[in-house]
Amino acid sequence: MKNSDYKQIDGKILHRLEKPKSRTYIIFIEDLGMDDEGWFISVKWIYTKTGEIKRESCIIRKSISDWLNPLLRDGWKEIQL
Repeated sequence: MKNSDYKQIDGKILHRLEKPKSRTYIIFIEDLGMDDEGWFISVKWIYTKTGEIKRESCIIRKSISDWLNPLLRDGWKEIQL
């Protein structure tokens, strides 16, 4: 697949993190544009007021805990969906 053929298709939101007094929240969401099986996960920092994406990273599913645990230690709280 060429880079120009890629189109991001958001799937299920797996985790949503919020931090008191933060201007952003973080979501871990399946990126179905990369594959149909949910192996690739997009981690997005989104501005609360505008909904604009501040930052985005693409990780593999088995790395979720490697990303999630440090954020939780830094004071982010997981919000039940």
